[in-house]
Parts: sequence; structure tokens; C-alpha cells
Amino acid sequence: MVDEWWNTIVRVLDYFLITMQSEVFFVFYIVTGLVVLYYLCKPLIRFLVALEWHTFLTYIVVVLCMFHLIYMYMDEPNWRYIIYGISIFSLIISVNRLFTVLKDKQAHSN
Repeated sequence: MVDEWWNTIVRVLDYFLITMQSEVFFVFYIVTGLVVLYYLCKPLIRFLVALEWHTFLTYIVVVLCMFHLIYMYMDEPNWRYIIYGISIFSLIISVNRLFTVLKDKQAHSN
């Protein structure tokens, strides 16, 4: 079975190399990038699930609203300070949620 899979992979890669179609390579790069990002983001998502989804969804809505307000009222936003602000806000939310979870666990253990 492994030999069959290997032969199939070799045939597909031979097709890519023989045809050299830029569209095929573009799709291949997109799929490869998505797979890599999926496995890189998986631990982050597990962390966000531990923080509970309502906190995460509230955070996303607040950040998106802030981006909308920034675009409405600023001609050329300075991205460095915007990223600093979002990072500090994220730390505040995460630490607040961490203390809440620890307090809840401590209450349940007694």
C-alpha cells in the first residue's frame, strides 16, 4: 500500500515538473501554505478554546471594530502603534481570563 501511495506521489510530482504550469504551482503553494498554517495555528486554537470561545469572539469583534474606526478617522495609520495596542489589549484579556480560570478551578477543588 505504501508503494502505491509513493508511486502516485511520484506521478503527480512528475506531472508538475513536466508541465511547469504556473497555475498548478500556484495552487500547490496555496495548499502547502494552508496545511502548514493549519498545523501552526492548531496550538493557538487549543489555547483559545481553554480561554473559552465567548471571550475570543468578543476579542475579535472588538479588534475588528477598532480597525474600522481607525480607517474611518485616520488618513495613514501607524501600524506599529496599532500592533502595540492590540498586543497590550490581548495581554490584558489573557491575564484577566487566566485569573478567572484559576479562581474557578480553585473554587471547584475545595
